[in-house]
Amino acid sequence: MKKLPALLCILLFVLIFKTASAQKEYIEVIYSITYHRGIADTKPTARKAVLIIKPNSGSNYALKNLIISDSIYNAHLANPPKEIKLTGAYYDEFRELIKKDYSSKKLDVTCKGSGIADNNYYNYKQDINLNWTPSEGLDSLLGYACQKATVSYMGRDYVAWYAPELPISDGPWKFHGLPGLILRVYDTQNIFDFKVFSIKEVNSDITQDLFKNAKKIIPITHEAYWKENKYRTENPKDVIIAKYGDGTFNGVKISDPNSKKARIFNRLETDFIKE
Repeated sequence: MKKLPALLCILLFVLIFKTASAQKEYIEVIYSITYHRGIADTKPTARKAVLIIKPNSGSNYALKNLIISDSIYNAHLANPPKEIKLTGAYYDEFRELIKKDYSSKKLDVTCKGSGIADNNYYNYKQDINLNWTPSEGLDSLLGYACQKATVSYMGRDYVAWYAPELPISDGPWKFHGLPGLILRVYDTQNIFDFKVFSIKEVNSDITQDLFKNAKKIIPITHEAYWKENKYRTENPKDVIIAKYGDGTFNGVKISDPNSKKARIFNRLETDFIKE
């Protein structure tokens, strides 16, 4: 059998690659997140999150460590070990599975409790309209030309860089609404920074089983969840005492003014604004 000319082989490879790519159902966008977890922290925490996009339909977004932790938990349900070592993601600011519906432009958010004496799961629906303002500036991320926009949301001001050549009006966390995929977004106080790490086509949604074995998911409003989360993150000692009583730590009562100060956490949503 004659060998195919080199150019024909290359063309054939490109055709096969494009055909295979066309069969993939999802687009997976990985973001690197750096943020100051506690309000007194000087060293940032680093995480990765995944945005799974089903073009023309919607997307799912979650912290990768949260997905790993939950899958470990699910795998051990049938044969519980003496101890399950999780990744600690349940105690991060990011404990949410955020589903965006492109047709209704609504968010469906399922979240694990704050971790401070709260092991419940919650779900709320949110109709969010981000009023972006175009801004002067150009950048490049992963080789994509990006344009700049700014927005204020729930007490923080953000700068976003989006790629018009990727015509998907989506982005990390709850960010969406620009004429292109958001590849980077950060707040002006430099506390939270979401930056694209990779983009590829995939055949499966790694978020699909997240929280599937939650025994009960409590319906709640966005405002009620925000108020509860705010109280817990700002008053951790009071929450622990209310749940477990006033115990001791290193021989000192938790309620004692001389006991170790509780760590106060930063929150993305600092001030509630009714949409």
